[in-house]
Amino acid sequence: MSSSLFLFAGSEATQLNGSVRGGGSDASEFVNRVALQYSLDFGTQLPISRFWAYALDCRTAEGARSDGLRVIFDTNVLVAAARSRHGASFLLVNSIPEHQFQLCLSVGLYAEWQEVLTRPENLPPGRTAEDARAFLRYLASQAHLQEIHFLWRPFLPDPNDDMLLELAFAASCRYIVTHNVKDFRGSEQLGVTGLSPRDFLNVIRSRT
Repeated sequence: MSSSLFLFAGSEATQLNGSVRGGGSDASEFVNRVALQYSLDFGTQLPISRFWAYALDCRTAEGARSDGLRVIFDTNVLVAAARSRHGASFLLVNSIPEHQFQLCLSVGLYAEWQEVLTRPENLPPGRTAEDARAFLRYLASQAHLQEIHFLWRPFLPDPNDDMLLELAFAASCRYIVTHNVKDFRGSEQLGVTGLSPRDFLNVIRSRT
């Protein structure tokens, strides 16, 4: 049976594609993939009114299948770890690689890490910008590098926070670890929660 029987037609496809930013072909692929999965699960066409709820269900199931707990570290977590060896931020960053969670990273977030962590005010005593870049390369080597094919912005007030939310959704991350938890209010609608480093440490400890 042709998969085209399960896909949205005409105006419905246009409406959904328009709500997923990032390029027509990528948006169409995403919409069609969700619709096809629904048809395989339930043997009927996905109602347009159920699209986003079912897309989130698919994302949650994908995250559950992932090895470990996928998570994103906001840049401010790395800054806090660089400035002090005391506190939850340093404990988390210093624990990598850690079997309890998988750090996820995009090209955009890695570029932000490099730009911020190499500033003189964020360098630990006796360390150089090249030292910081070397450590960030190590973190990147331990992270899951995620491509982002479609955008949700504007969703949060700050476009830089939208970048993290889009990465979290694409990589099936449950948490964004940040010192600015309030900036991610509303991200729960996409199945993502902002947690402080201390709260995320408690999550990890509760799983052992």
